[in-house]
Amino acid sequence: MKTIYKTLLPALFLIVGALFLQSCEDDVDPRKNARLFMPDSFIVKARYNGLTASWRRSPGVHHYEVDLALNAEFDPIERTNLVHPDSLNTKFANLEEKTQYYLRLRAVSDKAELNSKYVYTQGQTDRMYSIFSEPTYQELGYTYVTLRWTAEMAGDEEGVMVPVDADELVLTSSGAEDRSVEITPEILAAGSLKVEGLSEGVSYRATMKKDGGPISYIAFKTPSVPDNGILVDKDDDLKSTIESAPDGAVILLTGGQKYDYSAQEIELTKAVTITGAPGAPSPVLYLKQFVVGGNTPGTYNMDHITISHIEISGVTLSGETEDPSVKPAGQAVFFIPIPNNDVVYHITIGKLTMDDCVLRNYAASVIQVPGYTISNSSVHIGEISVNDALVYDMRSDNNGKIGEVQSFIHLNRNGSESIDIHCGKYSIKNSTFHHLYTGLIEQRLGKGAIVPEVEIANCTFDQFAMPYKHEFVPENTSSRSFLNFNKLNAKVSISNCIFGQMKVDDKLLLKKKAFDGATGVFLNTYRVTDTNGYFTDIKDASSIGHKAAEVFPGRDESDYTIAPGMGLAGVGDPRWEK
Repeated sequence: MKTIYKTLLPALFLIVGALFLQSCEDDVDPRKNARLFMPDSFIVKARYNGLTASWRRSPGVHHYEVDLALNAEFDPIERTNLVHPDSLNTKFANLEEKTQYYLRLRAVSDKAELNSKYVYTQGQTDRMYSIFSEPTYQELGYTYVTLRWTAEMAGDEEGVMVPVDADELVLTSSGAEDRSVEITPEILAAGSLKVEGLSEGVSYRATMKKDGGPISYIAFKTPSVPDNGILVDKDDDLKSTIESAPDGAVILLTGGQKYDYSAQEIELTKAVTITGAPGAPSPVLYLKQFVVGGNTPGTYNMDHITISHIEISGVTLSGETEDPSVKPAGQAVFFIPIPNNDVVYHITIGKLTMDDCVLRNYAASVIQVPGYTISNSSVHIGEISVNDALVYDMRSDNNGKIGEVQSFIHLNRNGSESIDIHCGKYSIKNSTFHHLYTGLIEQRLGKGAIVPEVEIANCTFDQFAMPYKHEFVPENTSSRSFLNFNKLNAKVSISNCIFGQMKVDDKLLLKKKAFDGATGVFLNTYRVTDTNGYFTDIKDASSIGHKAAEVFPGRDESDYTIAPGMGLAGVGDPRWEK
């Protein structure tokens, strides 16, 4: 028996040892058969119309799997990205804009049964990076558009710009076949392309592509002639067209053309919009003046008078050339013909609008009521709105000398309570005024007048009461305030403006005090330091510390771009910043 035991004992030790070693091996690396941990810190960020997902490392991973879907059920899955184990982020490009997406992530093992559970997040895309400039009014016509784009665009990495590379432009619109235009290297380098043969009043999407894939797009809608629109060519009779047009008509002057009515008045007796047609540079109208209310005394009620996308000049044409040696025949762009009590008008205008206009070369004003003793008449304007205007050279009267009423808007110069002329609101924004001989607005207390609401924002003013090119010499005149609301105590909001040189003199043209019957409330507004070149009562406007010629180095060429290094931002007419 002992012999058998001695024989079996070594074998038993071998079996037990083997079992012990196997057990120890399993205890040393139990993860070989364990499920992977879920990655944590799973976040997503939008970059234009793409999403970038990132996470923290999961040990022992073979690779990562990221699913993208439009719903939380991930049915269906839109895209799946497989990510190398050494990478901890992935990108989904060219997604739908402004769209909520759902993402899920898991760590993947070389054994499917050991994959981690999913971790979830979600994010919303932004707009696709655009290389295109928004077409301006002058670039978007009824049947064509001029598209412009930049030479560079955002690259894959944050803050990195790369050259635009494209070979095709595709135009799409509802109910029409796609239209493809080849983008050659020459067209691409030019940075612009005029696309013709479009349809009026249709929404389009122009997509720039490379090898069939989109890189940028722009959406636009071609304009259409309004139902009450009347197209007028330079060879047509503009005067008769306007004067005989129905109430509320839209008169469309052909862009890029000159209309010579420098010796003629055009009567405005009904609501009207006079505008440059889209798709071309603004037309130039040489005009003696618009006569508001016409030349026949009476009662006139006009819902609106609007001029837009047009340049209006009072100089005389000699052939196709302006002749500045001839004095302007007209007093104002809008002349209200009430000289005295013998002429009786009752004029009501809901809103008078000047938008995207150049107004220049008139003897007195842009809006003028000339009379002094006119108590039998009335002029009521609900609002005067000015936006994106360039106004200059309001200079001398027909006798070769400066009169008393030169200002941008001159409603009444008699403060008698018997005078019934007033405007309820003035809104003057995003505009430039230079070489006006006296002030900006003159509206004195009158019968039934309410205190007007006055807002002036993002405007540039310079060289008031200073001679312009081909100027006539002022003689024997009185001075006016920049804002004359005599006896009305108007509150004037002035924000983000810059006052250049104002040649102030209490005896000639422009008074040292800007306000008469008004108080200015200033916000982020600045002035220059020229001697006798700024108003004494705009102390709340911050001094720039430089003279006007230093602030506006291009002012002699009517360029009011602010010189670098002035420390000014967001002030003045914003168009000079572009």
